[in-house]
Amino acid sequence: MGDKEYCRMHSHHYVDGVPLSEIYMKSFREVFDYIKENTGVNYETEHYEQFQKNPFVRKTLLEIISRENEFVPYIAPGEGLLRIRFPCKECHVMEKTAKDSRIVENHAPDYIIYQSECPEHGQFEIKVSQDDNNLIDFNTSIRNVIKEARFIEEARKNNAMNLMVDGGDWTGMAFQVMQSLGLLGYNIRDLPVRIFTPIIEDWSGAKFSKSVYVKEGTYKHIPLEFLDYRKFQETFGANGLETVLNESRKWVEDPKKLFRNYSIDYLRKVFNI
Repeated sequence: MGDKEYCRMHSHHYVDGVPLSEIYMKSFREVFDYIKENTGVNYETEHYEQFQKNPFVRKTLLEIISRENEFVPYIAPGEGLLRIRFPCKECHVMEKTAKDSRIVENHAPDYIIYQSECPEHGQFEIKVSQDDNNLIDFNTSIRNVIKEARFIEEARKNNAMNLMVDGGDWTGMAFQVMQSLGLLGYNIRDLPVRIFTPIIEDWSGAKFSKSVYVKEGTYKHIPLEFLDYRKFQETFGANGLETVLNESRKWVEDPKKLFRNYSIDYLRKVFNI
């Protein structure tokens, strides 16, 4: 519609009655279960819809919205606005840039009423409060700030230490998140310990990216086993995940192997393809 771009969450896309989010999660669970069985490290998953309905998440989101001018320089400097989106209740479509999201009533910290627009069903309003169940979507930067604030609060409650493991491409964002947590009243001693894992690089030296693969089609020369998990399973069988786990163990055992990046050509050598 015009120059606007619309999207839906995977949980609102269905294939044979099953949401795409569940179809994709099946592969992730297979990997997580294998690692759990072979390392003894348990895991839990939390769906995004559960996360964003959590009262603490809602409370922190309301604070960030009410202080938008303070947070934008750190978590949305290029856009100049917080990317907070609302799916249409009829068709679940939402405008991707969040430029259609407008505050019509601001009663923060109690609640805020937004107005958004669906290209098919017109304008609609959404209430954001600590105890409502309306579905809200906000981008990764906002999500990461709120997620870390929640980790800090839970660690305090349980007298625990937080450890976060992120991909190396998030090293730059860590500073913005730290500054944003400072705005929320946390200090550097509160922050989770962070470990950044190696980046897998494509032929150009850039991060091996699923979005590039999907949108640009520039990975035609890369083995399909590295692009399609089912093909990976067909080719390597039970040995595939074992090879991945053994390789990652080398990175942990020898720190100089952890603090670097790896190319697709390196992985070709690891898998002999």
